[in-house]
Amino acid sequence: MAARFRQVCCGVALVALVAPLSEAVAAPAPDLALAASLGGSVPFDAAINYDVRLAGLTGSTDGTNGRPVIVDHFAAGGVRLGLALQIQEWSVEYALRRYSWSETRGTCDGEGGASVLSNGRIDDIGVKYDCEGASSDFRIDGATSSNLTEQSLVLMVRQPLFDLEWVSGYALYGGGPAARISAIATTQSSFELGAVAEVGGSLAFPLEERFALQLDGRLGGGIFAASGGAGRAARARAMGATSYGALLDDLFRADLLLALRYTLE
Repeated sequence: MAARFRQVCCGVALVALVAPLSEAVAAPAPDLALAASLGGSVPFDAAINYDVRLAGLTGSTDGTNGRPVIVDHFAAGGVRLGLALQIQEWSVEYALRRYSWSETRGTCDGEGGASVLSNGRIDDIGVKYDCEGASSDFRIDGATSSNLTEQSLVLMVRQPLFDLEWVSGYALYGGGPAARISAIATTQSSFELGAVAEVGGSLAFPLEERFALQLDGRLGGGIFAASGGAGRAARARAMGATSYGALLDDLFRADLLLALRYTLE
């Protein structure tokens, strides 16, 4: 009986080993494709927190002295360009997003004066901030010759959901490293490193043998190292922020993309 049991176990193990190998030999060639996309991206929240501006002044040029105000910078909807290499259910995607600024909004008033340094930044070291009431009177709409540019390289999973004759559906999820350059009026550009994550869905409409049209909808966000140094950390503490708020900025968004896909093999 024991010998018979060992024979059965060995047979099952042999089948378990041989079956995947036979399937791999019979598997079709990889589905390799390139996809170029164009779409829009709409942010949900502030792109930069705990910055500082001088109250009572608007436009692209501040004075040299004034009352400091802690502000948040909000980005308007922007454009997204993308290029992807798809290998079966995997997709390596490069994306370039470019936003314009919609407004700068005050959150806390400073007690005392601050001055603009030669590099365009505002020196508010030692200023005490009152965050009991929002500085609703301080608001700058837009900014002159300023923008927010983000680049990312992500690894996405394209999980098949259904496959009809005229359309196929996929679930999307993944993430990867990112970097952004934030250029705001009256300050120098800042370069920050970070990471992004995305989830969403995709519909693919075949056009002919090798071409397909894709419509993607995605929700995502990025976390980036904040700029501003010690001044930002002090402002974040004044607002009761955690270490996360003092060191990092996040930005959540929705993307809608239209892509042309070409199957290589």
